[in-house]
Amino acid sequence: MKTIYLFFSLAIVLNIGGCSSDEEILVSPKADFDFTVNKGTVSFTNKSAGANVYAWEFGDESNSVSTKKDAIFKYAAAGTYNVIVTLYAGDGSTGINDHISKTISLVNVPPSIKIDGKLNDWEKVPFVEGVVGKGSLKRIKVDGTGDNINIYLEGDLGLDVSSPQAFFDLDMKGSTGGDFGWYSEPFGADMMSDGSTSWYALHSGVGGTNSWTWNWGEAAGGWIKLTTPVTISSDTKAVEFSFNKSQLSQIAKITLSSKGVYFCFSDKKAGEIPVWKKGQKPVFITF
Repeated sequence: MKTIYLFFSLAIVLNIGGCSSDEEILVSPKADFDFTVNKGTVSFTNKSAGANVYAWEFGDESNSVSTKKDAIFKYAAAGTYNVIVTLYAGDGSTGINDHISKTISLVNVPPSIKIDGKLNDWEKVPFVEGVVGKGSLKRIKVDGTGDNINIYLEGDLGLDVSSPQAFFDLDMKGSTGGDFGWYSEPFGADMMSDGSTSWYALHSGVGGTNSWTWNWGEAAGGWIKLTTPVTISSDTKAVEFSFNKSQLSQIAKITLSSKGVYFCFSDKKAGEIPVWKKGQKPVFITF
């Protein structure tokens, strides 16, 4: 379990009133706040008394800050954290202050993945255990926690995505898609691409059989967001791509399973992942 400590600083200017010009009453500050958590995003509601100057420090690796009264911050790192939040209140001149500490638990914080070819945002996402590829494709990472299904593929210097084939079991029902190849359990391939980032196909054969029958269509603007392979070492390349969940559901006219989807990938020039063989399960992407 990883623990990070976040220190929230709140400078408060004291309200000073008086009963007369010769008498002043010093009002002590009172620090307080509430918060709500939505995965990695924490919304803070400031309830401090007498405050009009705010300086929030979020304690992340980038030393992010905010001067808003009510702060919202999205943590980028995936994992489980016990977060200690400390809020300080004071006028900055008299030294009078108040502070309060509350515990915030962030569970399954989704990574902030951007499909931009930079790849550094995948560093804290683990490779899918036990899944290996064939040909130039070696390992895979997946992320389905946000609006998109994000994929990271790693392989040798021959890694190629010029003819991509992506297979999806969108509803996790073998009876509604094709039972063939990877889908020999069955898994039911509902949707696929074949050699293009624009064209897609929906399975139209008899559900749960090995009928290879597809209806082809074209999604406006493409349905795969794909980068070119990036050389990351002397013998390794990697590529990332994504699919929008809403677009997948609308195109296929299938409600995505709340648990996730099954996914397989191949490239006509590079190989496939996972290895296409009887009994080999596709990659499971959880939501």
